[in-house]
Amino acid sequence: TRRSSACPNNARSVVARLSSAVRVLIGAWCVTAAPPAAAHPHVFIAYTAAILSQHGKIDGVPIVVVHGDHQDKPDIGVAIAERWYDRENVDAILDVVDSAVALGVQNVARERHKAVLYSEAGSADLTGKSCAPYSAQWTYDTYEMGKAMGEAAPYLGKSWFILGADYNYGHL
Repeated sequence: TRRSSACPNNARSVVARLSSAVRVLIGAWCVTAAPPAAAHPHVFIAYTAAILSQHGKIDGVPIVVVHGDHQDKPDIGVAIAERWYDRENVDAILDVVDSAVALGVQNVARERHKAVLYSEAGSADLTGKSCAPYSAQWTYDTYEMGKAMGEAAPYLGKSWFILGADYNYGHL
């Protein structure tokens, strides 16, 4: 079975929602607690550089990026997402790093009918049982990684090893 990285009609609903905006406010995570923490401030800088390369606008609509640190804790991520969506009127949240945080943010986004885009969270539940009409995941997910490994195993020879990261998601 082939799995899609986005639920049906996600892109259309997100684009339709943002196309009539007077400005687009994007919430981006800058996680300092994640194992590759040194890389995450650069993600925020990259978003800012991309916006500046477009002179701060797309199709005449100003784009603004705010950032937050969920510290790899679902409760903190959910609280930030609620604040961003409810009080700060953030249109979309990008780059949710941790799968546990992503699943919590997914629920908030679903309740508020707001966009959330995943580029690092790998849970297959984001596009499976917890799929939401305003979300998209465009990197690996745990289903495809396990399936690919299972199909490749017979061709890997007699001895092979799995290296896992030394944090919760990396423990097999």
